[in-house]
Amino acid sequence: MVNISLNITGDYIAIKEFTEALRNSRKSFIIESVVFSLEEDRGSRKLSANITIGTPYFGVAQPAGKTAVK
Repeated sequence: MVNISLNITGDYIAIKEFTEALRNSRKSFIIESVVFSLEEDRGSRKLSANITIGTPYFGVAQPAGKTAVK
């Protein structure tokens, strides 16, 4: 499994739609966690989400008769 961590910023609906698009993707993703944070700066609010995604890693196939170099 390969873990990918990303931080996105937007309103709640946009973040929700992004995670739903990942979940509905034809690729294999596992949403491990979503952590929200809200920052305020001079009356302006900014919603961020740190998303950790897991995806299977199957390695690189070797041609028949070849061995992987270590």
